[in-house]
Amino acid sequence: MPKLLKSLAGSLKGRLTLASLLLIPFFFITSTSLLTQAFEKSQQEAEVERLRAMIYSLLGSAEIEDTAIVMPNAVADPRFNDPLSGHFGFLTNDNGRILWRSSSAQLLPPGVIEFEHAQWTAGDNIFFQKRVEHLDLNLNGLAFDVTWSFDEQHSSKLRFIVLADSAALQAERSTYQHLLWQWIGGLGALLLVLLLGILYWGLLPLKNIAKQLDRLQEGETKELEGRYPSEIAPVVKNFNRVLSHQQQQQTRFRNSLADLAHSLKTPLAVITSQLQQNSLDQDTIATHTQRMQTIIEHQLKRAASYQAALTYQSIALQPLVKQLVHTLEKVYFEKHIEFAENIEDAVSVKCEQADLLEILGNILDNACKYGAGKIVIEANNHNAMCEIKIHDNGRGIAPNIASELLQRGARADTQESGQGIGLSVAHEIIGRYQGSLAIDASEVLGGSCFVIGLPA
Repeated sequence: MPKLLKSLAGSLKGRLTLASLLLIPFFFITSTSLLTQAFEKSQQEAEVERLRAMIYSLLGSAEIEDTAIVMPNAVADPRFNDPLSGHFGFLTNDNGRILWRSSSAQLLPPGVIEFEHAQWTAGDNIFFQKRVEHLDLNLNGLAFDVTWSFDEQHSSKLRFIVLADSAALQAERSTYQHLLWQWIGGLGALLLVLLLGILYWGLLPLKNIAKQLDRLQEGETKELEGRYPSEIAPVVKNFNRVLSHQQQQQTRFRNSLADLAHSLKTPLAVITSQLQQNSLDQDTIATHTQRMQTIIEHQLKRAASYQAALTYQSIALQPLVKQLVHTLEKVYFEKHIEFAENIEDAVSVKCEQADLLEILGNILDNACKYGAGKIVIEANNHNAMCEIKIHDNGRGIAPNIASELLQRGARADTQESGQGIGLSVAHEIIGRYQGSLAIDASEVLGGSCFVIGLPA
């Protein structure tokens, strides 16, 4: 049994099934108990009303002779006259002495009408139950106390008592419980079957995900496909996002290695040729060695920068820009560059801080190198995006050259343009955040305007 429980607890279906097996019986047993109690209470109330009606019939049969109550041998209700009817009547005084008993009650012992009732209250109905062992009877009884006034000086305290065999009520109760358990059991079984069906239907999306993962492992698909309930859809979406990120990262690493190998072929060929000819030109070797170093740094930087964050925190943009400006002022102090910032305190970007520093650092560094001494930085948040504009007063960039500079996946040996390899790295990083980078003509300073779009 412990192994079975452990096995059931090891799966969602098992847990829900186990919970159903525990809760459904508890619910139906509790419901059956409450319904049985309500039925028994209703039975008792009906029995009290029936016995009260029998007492009223005895009261109607009573006759007055002088200062005494006399009951006839045969009363109006025939049930009190038949020994086999199971209905019995008694009349006692306030001392408990039996003044009269019905013909049907001749075989009952006097103690059968005794019950505990501390105070005599006229008009009070007292319900009680008695067991007569030798006759195998279970009796329900009702006592009714009256004070009978004959005249101003004579009155009597009397107690009318009627008893009725409860066998019919017990049989009715037994039949009710039997039918109730049948219905409850049937409904419980039906409900359990329905719950198992609902459970299978509810867990079907998870089963479909397992099948999709098998297909994914076999290489038959590249992501989880199909429509899923709203509770599972975000999980599937995020999983596909992680999967896409990993696939793109692998592709990027392969491409970077391929680009690196291809880019190193030419300088290596030149150096090899120099060695074979024994005509080492120090300047040539130094040039190509430096070129190889630049290529390696660039390709490694591209590969390492491909770490698109899956969840990011908001970063306040203004302090970061001030930090970069302060650093660049020291680097290019001889050029006396004038920086102007138009960034509100509330402007923020959802991005890794290192990536944001790489993006802005490369573009601002290019603006410092190729501008004419003035740079304006603007930023604002709009529609869940942060738009950053970096203006310079340089010569500008022709649209056809700008599109080549921003071309994704360009090899390092194609990046020998005036803007340097940093622009390509910045473009790659921005792409990881589903952002955008465009180069326009600056309406503020007349040079170039780099427009960066990142999640806000």
